[in-house]
Amino acid sequence: MKIPIGIDKDTSELILIEDLTEEQRGLKSNCICPECKSELVARMGDKTVWHFAHYRGNESESCQETALHLLGKYVLSKLKTIPLIDFDNQTYSRKDILGRSYSTENKSLFGKKKIELKSAEVEKTIGTVRSDVFVSAVYEGVDLDINFEIKVWHKVDDAKEDKLKVLELNTVEIDISNLLQERDIGFKEVKQELEQAYNQKIINLTNQFINHVNRHLTEQLDRKVDCINNGLRQWINLVERYFLQSGFKLPCYEFIFQKIPTNKFGEIIKSKLPSPPQLDKRIRVKGFQHTKGMNFELVAQSGSELKPIGVLIDEQFDNVTDTENLTNTPNLLVFDIESLNQPPELIRAKWGKNKIALDYIEKCNGIIEGELAKRKQFEQKRLDQSLERAEVLISTSEKVISQDYDKIKNLSVRYFKDLVNKGFEQEYLNLLIWEDIDPNWIYGCQPKLWQMILIRDICWVNNDGVEVGFSAKRLGQLGVDLVSPYKDLMYKSKLLKAKGIEMPFVTPYKMLMAYFEYLKMHGFLSGGFGARYKKQHIYGDSFKKFNTHQRAIT
Repeated sequence: MKIPIGIDKDTSELILIEDLTEEQRGLKSNCICPECKSELVARMGDKTVWHFAHYRGNESESCQETALHLLGKYVLSKLKTIPLIDFDNQTYSRKDILGRSYSTENKSLFGKKKIELKSAEVEKTIGTVRSDVFVSAVYEGVDLDINFEIKVWHKVDDAKEDKLKVLELNTVEIDISNLLQERDIGFKEVKQELEQAYNQKIINLTNQFINHVNRHLTEQLDRKVDCINNGLRQWINLVERYFLQSGFKLPCYEFIFQKIPTNKFGEIIKSKLPSPPQLDKRIRVKGFQHTKGMNFELVAQSGSELKPIGVLIDEQFDNVTDTENLTNTPNLLVFDIESLNQPPELIRAKWGKNKIALDYIEKCNGIIEGELAKRKQFEQKRLDQSLERAEVLISTSEKVISQDYDKIKNLSVRYFKDLVNKGFEQEYLNLLIWEDIDPNWIYGCQPKLWQMILIRDICWVNNDGVEVGFSAKRLGQLGVDLVSPYKDLMYKSKLLKAKGIEMPFVTPYKMLMAYFEYLKMHGFLSGGFGARYKKQHIYGDSFKKFNTHQRAIT
């Protein structure tokens, strides 16, 4: 670092190189080194930055450090304002009459707000310490004295810090030692370094100063909360006058029950529920007052009887669903908190609790629970009967015949003739029949009947592939469906799975998957990616148009 400052030999005043005139170049500056007291030469050339140099001998590191320290104190003493690093401050809170909390806006001191420096004194002795720069300042309208310590080689040690706290002296340390690494520095560079928050460290702030600042902030907050409370009291009085004069229109009550099935059984349950109670639509009001926190009390007159109704002001009005535990009153209204800023006639309200309605809901839920329990017992009984019946059928040669058996048989015979007419050999068709795949006749007919219907449908559909799930649906559309008890058990397959009970028979999906593999083995289908297969015979429009007569001609 080139030395930017010297001491006048005659007056001992600090002289900045940038403050000299052309006539004071060289030894005419009349300056000596602040550290070693050697004569300094003012080098003020056109090509180099102006600086001081030792006339005889070499300048030492301590000469640079002392010069920078003096310059730091000098620059700081000339500033009018300075920003300081954030200092965490205690937050003062206060609640309004509704229990809502408010805090002082300033959670920290200083930061972006600069302090104003009214006067500064360098090297002032205060008690047992010597201040580098002692300033009288103003922050947030509060007067304060600050001791600034400029760090170049020595920081404020623990002993000095203890003395500063005993003296109750506000102290800030500013580290500018990194300027020693710069070649050319002056007033501007030092000022910029002094104002950087990362160079600053608050050693001590007195309670007197902090309390003085906070007093200003708390007074502001008190005025704000007092204003809010006055507004709330005016609103309460306004609402009471309006209610006494016009009464209060009660909101509609939303009756919420246990979930009722959306089927015929659900309609039967609804028919057993009693009619909802007739709640008052408008009440005469005898009083409206604030009780505690967000709670109010509305006194309604019913004949000669006065009935209190709790009122809760809720910030989550649109989302609040459970107010059962918020108050012990049997009846509770919920007002939207936005109502605090609205005329009484625009108050948004809904029921939180209504004893008559709650008793009705409880009664209805009891009926619903009873019916659901009966239904569960009934379904369990039917499930047990279906399991027992299926096990009997599976363990014996007894078969259940479909009520559409004749229709299925006639359709199978007709489809067989159609396939033969389209050129399929009877021997080949017989080869495609697998009787043993369905020993229990879960479709209520011989396997050959539904298999012939399925084979012809595969050829009939205008698609080059066939999928197991689709074919299962097609059989149902063509009248081939499961018979009881197999169908009953399929309806309850999820319940069986939840109970860990295996299905006592092969399900239609698994059975059709196995049958498609059988058809693949005999060349009727190919592939088998997942549950999808490719057709190996004519199908769709080609199948519909083709017959043996055309084949004979060609």
